Amino acid sequence: MPTPKRKQPTPTSDKRPTRAEILKGIGWKPLSAGLLPEKLRKAENRRMQDEVVAWTLGLWDHMQTLKKTARSRKRATRRKA
Repeated sequence: MPTPKRKQPTPTSDKRPTRAEILKGIGWKPLSAGLLPEKLRKAENRRMQDEVVAWTLGLWDHMQTLKKTARSRKRATRRKA
């Protein structure tokens, strides 16, 4: 059985990711429910996207604050003579 291809990790940067980058990064595929009315399906897709994007951006902001506090806590160390 062939092994599935692994996605290459995206390079990290200090800029906040956009909605499109987040959805592309997780491989978002729209909901395909044949029995739902089109308007309801679009609304549910948007709601789910909003939830994923908000969670991801919240986590990204949290990680950035942790990075900043870790950098500020570093102290200069003295070398032993």
